[in-house]
Formats: sequence, C-alpha cells, structure tokens
Amino acid sequence: MSAFPEGPSDSGSVAERTRRVYEEPLRGLHERLAHHGARVHGYRLDWRPPGSPHGATHCVEIPLLLGSAHAWRHAPMLGTLPWAEVDAAGRGVRAAWASFARTGDPGALTAPLVALPC
Repeated sequence: MSAFPEGPSDSGSVAERTRRVYEEPLRGLHERLAHHGARVHGYRLDWRPPGSPHGATHCVEIPLLLGSAHAWRHAPMLGTLPWAEVDAAGRGVRAAWASFARTGDPGALTAPLVALPC
C-alpha cells in the first residue's frame, strides 16, 4: 500500500505489521460485536500528505480534526501540503465523526477515509 512506505524491519513490512497489529484484531472484534447484535462501523485512514516522511502515521488524523494552519505549520507529518488541502481533506473526517456522535452512523465515508467491511 502506498500509505505505508516499505523498508527493512525485523518483523516484515510496515503494511504487514499494521495489518497484524491493528486490522486483524479489529476485524475479529467487529465480527464478535456484530454477532451479538451491535451496529459496527470501521474505517481506515490511508492518508499520506505529499512530502511527508512518515506516511499514514499514528495521529495523522488530528490535524484533519483540530487546529489551524498556524498550529500545524511546523508538523513534518503534513509534508508540503498547503493548509487549504489539509482542511479540505478534514471536512469529510469531521463530518463522519460528527454524524457518528449524533446518530451512531458515520454515513457515507469520503476520502481520505476508507470503509472497512464489518
């Protein structure tokens, strides 16, 4: 996946470790919750701003949700992306989170969010 820059590691690629540590356990949790009648929604954020040395790093969603151009002006994880594009990408994330908080349903997801099968 382009969201995960590949490189040498002790336990496989970053994408492989991400799947093993996060996606697989969450898929199991989703299945168990759904089996017991819960409404389950899942998404992945594969957002890698151009020029970012970090890829789809932990906490990259925070500037999509909170802050301002001034607050994030020195954040390497945002790479060279102009703030207007960060804010535009964040609109869909904010809308999904707000919808989920209001109704329990995130609604239709837009980029940079990718719906996971639940």
